[in-house]
Amino acid sequence: MGKRILLLVAVFIITASLGFTQNIDPATVNVSELSDMQITKIKDEITKRGLTVDQALMIAKQRGASETQVSELKMRLSGMGGASSSSTASRNNISKGKTTKPHSQDRTSELLEDNRRDVIVDEELKEIFGASLFMTRNVSFSPSGIVNVSDDYIISEEDEITIQIWGDAQATYQLTVNSSGAILIPDLGPIYVKGKTFKSAVKTIKQMLVGIYSGMKGTTPSIFADVALSWQHDIKIIVMGDAVIPGTYSLPANSTAFNALYASGGPNINGSFRDVRVVRSNKIIAHIDLYDFLINGTINKDVQLRDNDVIYIPGYKSRVELIGSFRKPMKYELLEGESFGDLLKYSGGFADDAFKNKVKIERIVDGLKEIQVINIGSFNNFTLNNGDIASADKVLNKFKNKVVIKGAVYRPGAYQLKDNMQLSTLIKEASGLREDAYLDRGFLTRTLENRELENISFDLRSILNGESDVAMRSDDVVTIRSRFEMHEIKNVRVFGELNNPGEYPYVENMTLQDLIVRAGGFTRDADVSFIEVARSLTNQEASVLSDTISHYYSFSVDRDLKLSSEGQGFVLQPFDVVYIRRAPGRRKFGSVQLRGEVLYAGDYSIISKKDHISDIIKRAGGVTPDAFVNGAMLVRTTHLSDIELEKLRNLAADDEINMKVEQDRTEIVGINLEKILSNPHGPLDILVQPEDEIRIPKNMETVRVSGNVMNPIASVYKKGLTVKKYINRAGGYGERSRRSKVYVVNANGTTAVTKNFILFRKYPKVLPGSEIIVPQKPIKQDQTVKWISIGTSLATLATSILTIVNLTKN
Repeated sequence: MGKRILLLVAVFIITASLGFTQNIDPATVNVSELSDMQITKIKDEITKRGLTVDQALMIAKQRGASETQVSELKMRLSGMGGASSSSTASRNNISKGKTTKPHSQDRTSELLEDNRRDVIVDEELKEIFGASLFMTRNVSFSPSGIVNVSDDYIISEEDEITIQIWGDAQATYQLTVNSSGAILIPDLGPIYVKGKTFKSAVKTIKQMLVGIYSGMKGTTPSIFADVALSWQHDIKIIVMGDAVIPGTYSLPANSTAFNALYASGGPNINGSFRDVRVVRSNKIIAHIDLYDFLINGTINKDVQLRDNDVIYIPGYKSRVELIGSFRKPMKYELLEGESFGDLLKYSGGFADDAFKNKVKIERIVDGLKEIQVINIGSFNNFTLNNGDIASADKVLNKFKNKVVIKGAVYRPGAYQLKDNMQLSTLIKEASGLREDAYLDRGFLTRTLENRELENISFDLRSILNGESDVAMRSDDVVTIRSRFEMHEIKNVRVFGELNNPGEYPYVENMTLQDLIVRAGGFTRDADVSFIEVARSLTNQEASVLSDTISHYYSFSVDRDLKLSSEGQGFVLQPFDVVYIRRAPGRRKFGSVQLRGEVLYAGDYSIISKKDHISDIIKRAGGVTPDAFVNGAMLVRTTHLSDIELEKLRNLAADDEINMKVEQDRTEIVGINLEKILSNPHGPLDILVQPEDEIRIPKNMETVRVSGNVMNPIASVYKKGLTVKKYINRAGGYGERSRRSKVYVVNANGTTAVTKNFILFRKYPKVLPGSEIIVPQKPIKQDQTVKWISIGTSLATLATSILTIVNLTKN
């Protein structure tokens, strides 16, 4: 591999003295496979022979290296650094006929953003007009990545010049101005361009190129040359004064004053936006008014910067504030001689809802604040002082010619008050009355001069007939009611066995049959033998005190909704209530869940109102040999009524208990399954209900002891052991146990308590699966504090009595 490297070097440097170039085909060399160490060796060889990278690559190209190989190798060589290279990794290559961007937009933006890294946005600065321009990253004033320089640009060291030869000859040169101020063109020698203007340098370069390209001579040349600046050196710029971050900045050479301002964050809270100064060689060469850009979008006064230029931002001289109904209420800087009219232009003018005739000025005079008012005619002549605050109010929410009509008209709303306008005219403007308009009375609400309200009633029929009218005034509000608003909403209600029971709007001539159809018809449980209708008393009947509350009607009907002859003609009236009863033989269909030790566990339908627990177990095949019948229990679901549910919720809310109250709740019913099975349908064999759950566990072999004992534990059941012995197995009683209150919870959910008689105590019987619970004595309150309080009260009382006695003696 080392020999191959030397051969590659020989090819690219075309040193015929190496003697290997005739045996190596440059096209077979893969540059991307070369290691960094090999690239370094190539570069050292080029430097040792006194050539630049461009010169070596040009020779390699002439010896057969492809354009791709040349470009790729140049990038690898540039990435290694060193003074011997005429271009660096950050400078992109320029191929024939195409100039890339050495100072790319990304690189320039990155440089400016690095300068802005420490910019801290002052919240108060956001209130100043123009400051946001330098806060956002969307506007950076980054110099263009394409290096377009003016003719008077001064060539400096490290600038890169690209020369494109075209016509009868083609070549591309990328040449860097070296420390001597020259560029080196192979076969031509150095051309000194440092310190020259770009225009002068281009002229000099073209004149020198004639020495190797004779086709460039004469008035009809056949070879042409384009000269461009493809890389610029960085310049140092100093930003001073009231900048957000003053200091020294490194910027691309084509940067302007705006670029430097962006890098420094722009003027700070005390800085001037109207007089940014560019200082060069201790002389002010430009005054920049940023408002030209902010208001007009022009940057004609922007200045191309040079190395060591100074951007100086002085403090502002006059700043005023706009508040209220302006398009851009902010703080603005004014120059001497500018008026409120100029300020209004800077702010974009008044807001759409502003009162534009007058503006209030708040001003400090002799240490006190005062208000001045300027009229619209004086805007351009009124001069503002530093610290003035100008405010514009909104227009009043008041109309001088508005009347309003509401209610039962086709087009309610606000209308123009015309000369001599009458109420009848306003009704016509509103496209007339609706058919449901209440004609007996309407009313007009009028605002008097003292802002009090006056009510004016009118007869709408009389106005429609032309017999009377009402003269309208500004701000009058006319209200015309609908007939339906003048009485209760008429409805009828139907309850019971219908698919959609409830309340329905009343309509004229609605029959009982119509209402049943609207309610979706009967359910399968409906008793169609009769229908009840309750009707409220008429107004005349209700005016007489009597025992009658309502009228009652009863009809028969079949399931096809064919009423009897009497019911067929029965027309409902408003507020009638209809009842559809459930058939007597219909009962709620349900099932019982049978769980545990039965032959066929599962859900069983209730087939009779007289189904008992024993019936369900019999249908399940009976209990298994492993069943512990004494531990069987019944879990029953009960449904709270709406009233009960509401009461529980109110109690929880009153006691501030955070709990969810459900309408369905379960409870355990203690049963003795052994006696039930031995005496089916006996007094202990209760009837089952829908959603009941019968649980029959396996044989239980333990007894649990819990509560105030030393070691709560479950022990193996042994027939004949008493409660005390099981408690002893749990370590005995605790210090605060209530021995007289010991109780046993059996496996079937029933509870047995300790019986006490004088000095004798009888504990409950213990069965398999039972739990013995030892309650704990309540904690007694410390009586010391109580007695101290009582003693203090008695001492105070005695002192008071003694005082009264002494006063009586005196």
